[in-house]
Amino acid sequence: MSEVELVIQLDRQTPGSLSAKLVLALRHEIESGALRPGDRLPPTRDLAARLGVSRGTVVTAYEQLVAEGYFSSGQGLGTRVNERLTEIHHYVPPVAQSVPSARAAHPAHQQPKPIADLSARPAWRAAWRKAAVSERIGRPMPVEGDPELLYQVSEHLRAMRGTVRSTNDLLVTAGVREGLSLILTALGTTRGRSLVIGFEAEGPASLREVAERHGATAVSLPGDDDGILVDGLPEAVLDAIIITPSFQFPGGGLMPLKRRLELLEWASKRGVMLIEDDFDSEQRYTRAPLPTFATLDDPERGVVATLGSFSATLSFTLAAGFLIVPASIRTMLLPVRRDLGCPVSPILQIALSELLGAGELRRHVARLRRARQRQEVAS
Repeated sequence: MSEVELVIQLDRQTPGSLSAKLVLALRHEIESGALRPGDRLPPTRDLAARLGVSRGTVVTAYEQLVAEGYFSSGQGLGTRVNERLTEIHHYVPPVAQSVPSARAAHPAHQQPKPIADLSARPAWRAAWRKAAVSERIGRPMPVEGDPELLYQVSEHLRAMRGTVRSTNDLLVTAGVREGLSLILTALGTTRGRSLVIGFEAEGPASLREVAERHGATAVSLPGDDDGILVDGLPEAVLDAIIITPSFQFPGGGLMPLKRRLELLEWASKRGVMLIEDDFDSEQRYTRAPLPTFATLDDPERGVVATLGSFSATLSFTLAAGFLIVPASIRTMLLPVRRDLGCPVSPILQIALSELLGAGELRRHVARLRRARQRQEVAS
């Protein structure tokens, strides 16, 4: 498919970074149907010249949309609108195509899967084969998750994120949204009223929607490029705040340590839970990945719950993730998990533990970072 000519204008008069405005403009192009799955995006240098912005502005916007699953990239493929957009974001084109494309009808002409999808590699298939014959399949599995998987996740966090937490601090989830649902269900049963959840003003809409589905009131909180402004937090009751400290939406900035400590102190004094969405943090290539926010928290009496997912690094079609929680929150979550059960199948948990135990996810993340570096050089 040929490159799409983008008709975009960036409003330089309103507050906000140009990269954040470009992200919003590109999302609008997808939602309006101007960009469709499979469309090839202009090289970063070309689009920067057309818009009169720095190349880094375009690179940041492209990376944000790749991480969110709207775009895909790979060596020799450039950047495209993700062909699996319908699976990831339930995208429906505004105008249906009347004639099926020949490429869609003939699998031989389909684009190869992007490098971000580890499920396309032999290591993932090998992990599934081992899981299928594992003796652990027939054993009762704890509701918090397969012990071997929890151990491998703890080792992965230690090796890749500098986050040292016991397996007792981990629970298996079906991804970020399911993990958030578990937390909100548990909170709702203890507060005896509708929850009030704070959000970064431009935070991920999907998590806000989850909170509202649970009957919570969503409150937008003031912030700047470094994240939520602690001095501007409301004195009214907040049950929890959802934050993305390692990837501030929509521009992808980082919350500095000083701000993290201020926010943690504020929340600890008031008994407000901080729910960390650890989105896309491992895929950074311009600097080392940051430890999770949970590393600053007390593992016994803390207030931070970290939502982790394997979607961005393994496959966007995989519904599997984990929670890092202190003992004070874990005791609240386990009764709910026992009542509702764990939605992640035993065979998937075992396959994931095989994959992590073999070091394949770490190697894949390294490949991903190298591919992004090459793409930046080439574009």
